[in-house]
Amino acid sequence: MAALVIDTNVFVAASGDSSASLQCELAAFQFIAALKDTQDHVIVDHDFKILGEYLNNLKQAAIPQSIGFELYKRLHDEGRFDYQIIAFDDAGYAILPHTCQTQDLNDRKFVAVALAHPDRPNIYNATDSDWKNDQAKLAECGVCVVQLCAS
Repeated sequence: MAALVIDTNVFVAASGDSSASLQCELAAFQFIAALKDTQDHVIVDHDFKILGEYLNNLKQAAIPQSIGFELYKRLHDEGRFDYQIIAFDDAGYAILPHTCQTQDLNDRKFVAVALAHPDRPNIYNATDSDWKNDQAKLAECGVCVVQLCAS
């Protein structure tokens, strides 16, 4: 069993509701589909900001019957979300060490849970280009960002 951190865009791309290429949507779909058949756990924050983002994006995209939404429900029902305690600032963004800051303030919660978890799980990304810009800096902090899509 592995621990994973998954950016919301992976669920959305897997569901076919993104501006991603078909190849990228297929890569996200295959990743999500393979996750169904594992015992891997997805690491999220204890304040439900990540889970809330998953739900809001999947519902907002009007794709409640998509594989992304179905996997979300399955992971929830099987108790495969592990809650990690992290700190947030007054604006609601996760607090990170200065050397591990990300350009996208909303992405900080994913980095914070990866840093706080004892296994230092990988962060999986499909369509967010900001992760590519921060990838080298995060690697120096001990966080690996796995790009499911080439560009």
